[in-house]
Amino acid sequence: MRKDLDLRALWPPRDAVGVARLVALALLVLNIPVVWMVLRPPGGSPAELESEVVDLRAQVRQHRDLLARTRLLATRVESGRSSGQRFMDRYFLDRRTAASTIVDELVDDAKQAGIALRDAAYPSEPVEGTDDLSMMTVSANFEGS
Repeated sequence: MRKDLDLRALWPPRDAVGVARLVALALLVLNIPVVWMVLRPPGGSPAELESEVVDLRAQVRQHRDLLARTRLLATRVESGRSSGQRFMDRYFLDRRTAASTIVDELVDDAKQAGIALRDAAYPSEPVEGTDDLSMMTVSANFEGS
């Protein structure tokens, strides 16, 4: 014989047995999430967390190595940039003063040689592949003995 479950008989509890049944039912319902968290912790099992720690440590090592290589490259780039700038300052003339510097040098050298500068042309043409360099071709005529 099967009895129908009558929930109306549970509430309100009429005696101590009814209160005990309600407390047991409430504890059972409240323990279900706790059991779930014990079996499947929110952050993962200890083995999963340990493997995640190992992976993160490997990533940290890789990023530190990459950072060290990047710093080394940055110092080399800066060294190359400063060496290039020293080379440009030493062996190339400033575009604004190049023509007057060349003419002054030619006039001084001509005076030392005992000749005179008659006329000179010094057109500038851009150097292919660069934005800030140009090549000056000097054509000069001198007279003297």
